[in-house]
Amino acid sequence: MNQSEVVDSEFSRLIKFYVLISADIVSVLLNLLILNHFYVINRQQRNCFDDVLILLLVVSLINVVFHDVGVLIYLFVSSCWPYSSIYCFIWNYFAYFDYFLNLSLTCWASIERHLFLFHFRFFANRRERFLFHQIPLVSIIVYGLVVYFYFIVFNRCQNQFDYQRIWCGGVCFKQNSIESYFEWLVNNCLIILLIIVFNLLLIIRFVRQKKRFQENRLILLKSRKLLFQMISISLIYLICSFPPGLISILRIVLGNSEFGVEAMIHFVQYSFIFANVVLPFVILNSLPNLKRKLISKMKRICRRQTIRVKPIRTENHEEKF
Repeated sequence: MNQSEVVDSEFSRLIKFYVLISADIVSVLLNLLILNHFYVINRQQRNCFDDVLILLLVVSLINVVFHDVGVLIYLFVSSCWPYSSIYCFIWNYFAYFDYFLNLSLTCWASIERHLFLFHFRFFANRRERFLFHQIPLVSIIVYGLVVYFYFIVFNRCQNQFDYQRIWCGGVCFKQNSIESYFEWLVNNCLIILLIIVFNLLLIIRFVRQKKRFQENRLILLKSRKLLFQMISISLIYLICSFPPGLISILRIVLGNSEFGVEAMIHFVQYSFIFANVVLPFVILNSLPNLKRKLISKMKRICRRQTIRVKPIRTENHEEKF
């Protein structure tokens, strides 16, 4: 079955629309709250690794505010809007660049967590922090900007945008076998493999050196928190990347480019969108102080509402004849 022949029903699109817009609203509010926590409340206590979390949150916020708006419009009106090739270029650029940044930053965070927990001397002074923290982050962003600008904007192939399909039907560089395989293997598969390997190594190394950490309970608790935080963030992107990755691999193995078209159109192509939506909730769960403050504030608000709503007292008056 050809992909262009598969049509998502109006009912299915509306269900996705209301689920996504509800999740996006809560995610944006929570995202802003956590960013405020990092920049204002926690300004003096921030460490190097918090910079990666801030970058991931900013990427998530930009994606939800700008990229997801296009998805919501498509789901609501059953077509892309506005009908402009420039808009399609920008929308696709955001989609690919966001996907790459999320995976790459998570991959580097997994590597940096090793250095942070077991080789802290790499962050001992400003020079080391510049070499092993700031340069890698800037390099990832610049690489993604340049590569996808070439693939999507400067590519010699001719785009034939279809405004009745999400992301205007995609961009033409995916039809070029060399560029498509490079993007899939290097910017997707390799990064996902590195995330898995470095997180497994992080767990193994933490378990093996747990006795050393137990000598100082404060260091043990902090290391456990950083480990849990890293694994939780990595799992988001691994889980959301698994369905489309599995279908892509099966298409290559089976030699059938149309395998899983219906699943891709109806569900799988939306899976990574929810990674950005879920990210603030996962990061909040790894920030116990902020989580307690938020829960306490919500309880106070609920208590105030309960006090304000008092039962109406009625009096029965007998009529005198």
